[in-house]
Amino acid sequence: MQLRAVLFDLDGTLLDLDMERFLPVYMDALAGFLSDYLPAATLTDAVMASVGAAIADVDPRFTNEDVFWREFRRRTGYDLDTLREPLERFYRDVFPRLGGQARPVPGARDVVADLAGAGLKLALATNPIFPRAAIEARLAWAGIQPRWFDFIADFETMHACKPQPAFFLEVCSRLGVEPARALMVGNDPVIDIRGAQQVGMATYLVEGAPAPGSFEREVGALVLGGAGGEPAGGNGGGAGAGGGPAEPRRGSGPPAGGAGVCGR
Repeated sequence: MQLRAVLFDLDGTLLDLDMERFLPVYMDALAGFLSDYLPAATLTDAVMASVGAAIADVDPRFTNEDVFWREFRRRTGYDLDTLREPLERFYRDVFPRLGGQARPVPGARDVVADLAGAGLKLALATNPIFPRAAIEARLAWAGIQPRWFDFIADFETMHACKPQPAFFLEVCSRLGVEPARALMVGNDPVIDIRGAQQVGMATYLVEGAPAPGSFEREVGALVLGGAGGEPAGGNGGGAGAGGGPAEPRRGSGPPAGGAGVCGR
């Protein structure tokens, strides 16, 4: 069966960013910006607990943003209406300057651009616990245009997080494709790969140190394997004909960071 869609993880896949190292930088900047509202330790604890609540929740009635702010308000007394204006300023003016540790993955930009022009549906399947502005800032660090994606999984619109199977089903639904005709490309065997396989998607695990040309060669060949840019079937990458999860295809890429609660 030919692939009709490709889902890309962001951090560690399209963008070389170790989230374990980035999180303290991000939280320090956020705490400093919101110091008139909450002490740094209180803010950090509340953010992490609220992100954890969003990751665990799969109720389709509530977005990740809804779940996050419900828990954050319970812990701090502050809601989105109170903090909306300073948060918008933070993500507009401060967050884009925090990318000193980030590097584009060689070849990733070209692969996304090529696939966007090949008639495939593309989704940015980052874990949707950042607002859209923070996701677009990280795409800019990677040199990738948001317009190349048909759907971007963000905090404001998604109702589940990775590795929940519901996340992958929702992204495929928003693309209008069956999971069996979609490929998930990511660098974490649990967060990116396991849930995708559970819903019958083909998978490609990016791992190891990047090699020149490897991303274009391996991912591009896997998806654009036929003449005239027709997507290949992706048979070796995910659930086989029998319905059980197969071993993901593997390729080189940035070193896998720890499974942090933000990003990816």
